[in-house]
Amino acid sequence: MSNKKPIEIIKKRDNTIEVAIRKNPAKTKFGKVTGIVVIFGFVILPVVALIYALVTMMTNM
Repeated sequence: MSNKKPIEIIKKRDNTIEVAIRKNPAKTKFGKVTGIVVIFGFVILPVVALIYALVTMMTNM
């Protein structure tokens, strides 16, 4: 197993910065948090909003 850092910042000759991810993002804390936020934002939040909208619409009838 290599001793490389999971995220490596490389500065090039023309002063641009390149970020290289060496580890599977799903195995890092940042990757797990990002995955949870994406799942919450794209799956759970819309379903809750849809249920809320349906309940509000049904009570106003």
